[in-house]
Amino acid sequence: MMTWNQETTSPVISPGPSLETKPRCFSDRRPTPTSSDREAQNLIHIDRLTIPPVAHAAEAAEAAVVRVSLAALLAGHVIQDGEIVQMILKPSRWFIILNSLFFNGMVIAFFALLHVVGWHLFEPRSTLQLIVLLIAARMMWSALQWMGRYYILTNHRLIRLSGVFDVQIMSIPLRKVSGIRLYRTVSERLLNKGSLEVTAPGYSSMLWQTFSRPKHIYECVRAAVLRSQSNGNCG
Repeated sequence: MMTWNQETTSPVISPGPSLETKPRCFSDRRPTPTSSDREAQNLIHIDRLTIPPVAHAAEAAEAAVVRVSLAALLAGHVIQDGEIVQMILKPSRWFIILNSLFFNGMVIAFFALLHVVGWHLFEPRSTLQLIVLLIAARMMWSALQWMGRYYILTNHRLIRLSGVFDVQIMSIPLRKVSGIRLYRTVSERLLNKGSLEVTAPGYSSMLWQTFSRPKHIYECVRAAVLRSQSNGNCG
């Protein structure tokens, strides 16, 4: 039996304009291919990806990233023939901080403990420099993870792209999905972000972490799964 679990939250006042691209849900209507498209041997249908007007340079850069990422998907044959891309989503930039929060806290706690017990491995200035170096290195690694992470919803599958040196592709057919859970950590609640866990028999759980407009994304994914399972249009 398919289960849906959306965490109940207290009313949240919507924040002001964000510098992050707001993903949208799109219908399954396919655009009319051009003559050049018809000549392609493997035609990949892509639904309209409408980028809202941007008023700031950061928003324009984010929109450009989405367009570049879509071209990369086509070049890398991530999208299969006949699939329609309905949404491309990147984690919030807060992912960089939240993903490294535990490691950074452990580093600070470790050196603080050494100071309390009186074990001075280095000079105070050298110790401080080492702490800053470790934290900066972990933040840089999280930034590289953020750059290569995309969450994609098509009319057939849920896809997650991740990895730093090698791109790792994880996908779950929509008709196989048995449960979708929206959850929010304490940090994500404070930042009005959320994460999504998707489960399916025979597949590993898929996590979409730390994205904006969590309730909207949850409803988009849930609606796509219900539509796919009711129509039986996934192979």
